[in-house]
Amino acid sequence: MKKTISLFVFLLVLLPGVLGITGEIGNARAVITREWNGMETLERTILVKNSNDVKVNIKLEPSDEIKDIAELIDKEFELQPGEERKARYNLKIKEEGRWDGSIFVYFIPED
Repeated sequence: MKKTISLFVFLLVLLPGVLGITGEIGNARAVITREWNGMETLERTILVKNSNDVKVNIKLEPSDEIKDIAELIDKEFELQPGEERKARYNLKIKEEGRWDGSIFVYFIPED
């Protein structure tokens, strides 16, 4: 019994702590239905929130499905703890049809 407790305490001390960066995004889904009348540019935003106690770097990247029509204005920026920002992007619709895709938001710790 004493060996089991000693082994448990030894493993508990050796196991590294788990640290993680979390983040929040608002208005994460955009469904746009409208009549198409030639080349159009739609201006959109994604609300990005830093809910951590440390500064984080934010990186946005369009998925392959929309990389030809998505223009990211705020591709990379940093957020202080508790700060939020609307990341701007444009969708340049060149032809009529349905477009499905994603804009990935990466939360990267400063270190």
